[in-house]
Amino acid sequence: MKQHLERALYELCYALAGFEQARANKPAKDLRGAEKADSVIVLLRLSQWGVETALRSMRDRDAAPARPRR
Repeated sequence: MKQHLERALYELCYALAGFEQARANKPAKDLRGAEKADSVIVLLRLSQWGVETALRSMRDRDAAPARPRR
């Protein structure tokens, strides 16, 4: 599971960088196009945050001492 999340994070970062670079190099010609591009970037950032949070939780869980069962 951790490997899948790490791969997803890599793909999200790559896509986000591509969209941000495209937006910087070629601005949208109209407001609607700019809003769509901004929406995609926001969605990618939120997805990135979610995957990073999941990975952090997994690492915290793995680092925590095991609790004895009752």
